[in-house]
Amino acid sequence: MIGSYRDASMDAFMEELIGLKNGLSAVGNNFNQAVKRLHTLSKIKEFEHWLVSYELERRELARQMQQAQEFIKKMADKWLL
Repeated sequence: MIGSYRDASMDAFMEELIGLKNGLSAVGNNFNQAVKRLHTLSKIKEFEHWLVSYELERRELARQMQQAQEFIKKMADKWLL
């Protein structure tokens, strides 16, 4: 009889990675929308608003990426022990 083995500790890992992927996807979509908007701007004031929005999205992307790196390192360290 052949059975299968499922590593339950990977469940939390996969849930976290899926959450990070979704977060990065949302930030990426917002960034793409902002760039499309940039191409349609006709007033300086609108451009200033875009720059503020861009900076907020850039910071969120950096935060999400740092979180992903830290989590992946933690999981890698756990598996390598």
